[in-house]
Amino acid sequence: LLIVLFFQQRRSFPRAMVALLAAQVAITFLDAAGTAMVPGDEAGSTTGQIGLAVSTLTSSIVWILYLLQSRRVKLTFVR
Repeated sequence: LLIVLFFQQRRSFPRAMVALLAAQVAITFLDAAGTAMVPGDEAGSTTGQIGLAVSTLTSSIVWILYLLQSRRVKLTFVR
């Protein structure tokens, strides 16, 4: 769906992309929390999951701010 919205330059693309990025962050944090609850799990894998979750959060924040505030995005997705 996103690829179609992107190439058709639909106005709904930035909102749909923000929703996807937010869902990705939520799922990544839920996965990290689930990994931390597994008994007998090595500390290294939990640390790796938390690092991945923070990295996902950081990149998603950057993209969400760009999609919501960029003048270029507003001028591109006009249909």
